[in-house]
Amino acid sequence: MLVVEPTASEEFIVFLGNVKTVLKWILSPELQRQLFPLKFVFVIFGIGFLVMIVYFTLKTSYMEWWFMGFMKNFLFPKVFERKLLIRKWKKVKKGLQNEIPERWKLSIIAGANLIDKILKDEGYAGDNLEERLRRVDKEEIRNLDKLKEAQQIVYNVTSDPDYKLTKQKAEEVIDIFEHSLTDIGIL
Repeated sequence: MLVVEPTASEEFIVFLGNVKTVLKWILSPELQRQLFPLKFVFVIFGIGFLVMIVYFTLKTSYMEWWFMGFMKNFLFPKVFERKLLIRKWKKVKKGLQNEIPERWKLSIIAGANLIDKILKDEGYAGDNLEERLRRVDKEEIRNLDKLKEAQQIVYNVTSDPDYKLTKQKAEEVIDIFEHSLTDIGIL
């Protein structure tokens, strides 16, 4: 008995027939009726996730970071950056309102990081705040000596976890940072 192998075109026609059968079954009204409750659940979940995405995108600063990051250098190079820095500075100052010493430490560290970022963006070379402060003139920041002392306190806090920081000392450091930010032109 002679067995004839189907040709490639015949196999393709059989495959298309099988695909048509599967598509006919998937699109059948009976299956669609049975899947309707499941579709409804997935639509509700999809709407819920979409609402959460929109809410958290607007609630956080992600949109400002993402969208304005593209536009800020083109249209208004300093306006949006300044607003963002002011917002960060307010968060730094808010850390002093707490009565937990660790929050004060985090607050002065964040303040030092903010000044370090600003000096880096202004083009001062160096690997850290201490090196950048060596390159700053006293005409640019009037309280440069106090800023260096404040940076030393921040260094002590970061290098010694048991460093005793009083609220008064933390407020002094933050005030020094604030005067420096005013001299730089951020506040």
